[in-house]
Amino acid sequence: MRTTTRAALLASCVLQAACNNHSAAVAPSPDPVTGTPAFDTSIDTRQLMSWMIDPSSKVVFGAVASIVTEQGEENVQPRTDDEWNNVRNNAVTMLEAGNLLMLEGRSRSSQVQDVTDWNAKARAMSAAARSAIEATEVKDPEALFAASGDIYQTCTDCHAKYIFTATPDAKQ
Repeated sequence: MRTTTRAALLASCVLQAACNNHSAAVAPSPDPVTGTPAFDTSIDTRQLMSWMIDPSSKVVFGAVASIVTEQGEENVQPRTDDEWNNVRNNAVTMLEAGNLLMLEGRSRSSQVQDVTDWNAKARAMSAAARSAIEATEVKDPEALFAASGDIYQTCTDCHAKYIFTATPDAKQ
């Protein structure tokens, strides 16, 4: 019985040591100069826009609307907690996407000449998304509508300067 307990304890220690070594190998190494962690920016800006920002923006933009038809006016807005949470979650994604846009490799691509402006536009999107999040927290459709307009304007301002169309395979 004692031998079994010792063997199990030894096996547990070996397994734990192996797991600890594996975790250390997987974690990104900090930059030797700045000490900041290395980020994986292999998803380029175009992919980030297509796969993350665009789908999330469509949820936020479509959350509040007035639709006028021959039958009358229909006011669209989140009504249930789940609907409000869905809009909030997508606004959070947009806020965090602003941070992702500022990471080295996206903000410092060869096509971004004015990094300060690029980062200011990314921060503006995050700030507008923060307003949308706040509107969802108090379930205020008018404030959400206004925040959606602000998000749309930040996107338009950035796209006016940074949509890269020089070559079909150019990364944004």
